[in-house]
Amino acid sequence: MTVDQIMAALVALIGAIGAGVSSARRGGGQRAALKLDLEILEKLPRESQVRDDLSKFVDRRLARLIETEEVLRRDMTGVGVAVFILVSGIAAGALIESLGGWWRFFWLFVGFWLLLGVVGLFSSLRKTHRDEKGKEIKEAPSKS
Repeated sequence: MTVDQIMAALVALIGAIGAGVSSARRGGGQRAALKLDLEILEKLPRESQVRDDLSKFVDRRLARLIETEEVLRRDMTGVGVAVFILVSGIAAGALIESLGGWWRFFWLFVGFWLLLGVVGLFSSLRKTHRDEKGKEIKEAPSKS
């Protein structure tokens, strides 16, 4: 792999992460589907048998949407750290490839570094209950 190919992959990775975060922040898919369901609900006759079912379904989806937007959060600091780890790993990989020879031994460390960045990115992007510092809150198992 040449340095140009590695840099092109780096630009594509950063663009994909940015697009994913941007589309996730909009939440347009859920809102558009909810809006469509509400329009269908308005057009159904009052005596329709499925009107109550659709109304309950819309209520549940709206409650989930509110919970997702108000309670569930991403760890954006963790995302920033993970992106830094990935970028620095890719840059280190480009340097190793340009030096060649025995420097390729360091791919073991760079591979681990990149794996750490990928795991950190996916765990930080997941929406979940978090405290003020961004750490995931795990619910205690219920005692039965």
